[in-house]
Amino acid sequence: MKDDLFHLPVQIGSITLRNPFIVASGPTVKNVEQLELIQKCGWGAASTKQTYNPRPYLNYDPRYRWLKKEKLHIFTAEYRLDMETGLRLVEAARKQCKELVIIANYSDNSVNLDGWEEGARRFEAAGTHILELNFCCPNMSFSIDVSDKQTKDRRPSSGASMGQDEEAVAAVVRRLRKALSIPIIAKLTPEGGRIAEVSRAAFEAGADAVSSVGCRLGIPPIDVWNHKNSIYNLQGENTMGAISGPWIKPLAMRDVFEIRKLVGPHPHINGTGGVASMQDAVQMMMCGADTIGACTETMLRGFGFLEKWMKSLREYMQ
Repeated sequence: MKDDLFHLPVQIGSITLRNPFIVASGPTVKNVEQLELIQKCGWGAASTKQTYNPRPYLNYDPRYRWLKKEKLHIFTAEYRLDMETGLRLVEAARKQCKELVIIANYSDNSVNLDGWEEGARRFEAAGTHILELNFCCPNMSFSIDVSDKQTKDRRPSSGASMGQDEEAVAAVVRRLRKALSIPIIAKLTPEGGRIAEVSRAAFEAGADAVSSVGCRLGIPPIDVWNHKNSIYNLQGENTMGAISGPWIKPLAMRDVFEIRKLVGPHPHINGTGGVASMQDAVQMMMCGADTIGACTETMLRGFGFLEKWMKSLREYMQ
């Protein structure tokens, strides 16, 4: 095992990952063929494309845009998995990917906690090693909340709206910790500026780990000569979307840094956002991350770059 380039094990709860590198939830983890390739390329874990229950209310064809000059990755109204598709993906992955830790990324929009628990139990029965609760997606109710002031008094419903609320996050984690035997990750949002405080609440409620997120809700570049010609024609005007990519790394490191300073040295933190090289990963670890998530880089380059990262990381460690 000592000669295995990819053997640098870390633990999340009771589950051991081959190494600290995780393909984060996104477009490159939505089918079993991708997961098989992730395993072949040596990754420690993969977090499946978000499963949203009930059936996703925004589920258009994917709308992505990579702006090479600005190093901005922009997406909105993207594809999500419905409950049955998410469960079948986990079941297939457990059969085909024996060496890869499977993390199911899951969010529920139920009016009470029963829906969260039902979905979580189904994912555990399907065989997921770890459940990652999505309290971070900005392209769900949060974008509506920000745009429409009339919604400001309603209950936080899903994604980043719920992820800013310590009580809402803690209530879900506490309920699912009692119901499940597998590790739980709370994937949280920096929107609202309280990711560290919400992380502490999640750990106190029983989360095995928290994860930062690699995107911010923002306005993409506007064509000043034709301002109605939006990068994506979602609402017939320039509209907010999730913006990710290398530009976000300083903010992502700050999120991890703030979480680590508040929760102390022991709780597990997965750091993600703008990681595009081995050096980026080490920087994130220096800010307090135990594991590293990558998404945009896998969309641009596939999964094979991990071999180079591992070689460079081992040289650096020596």
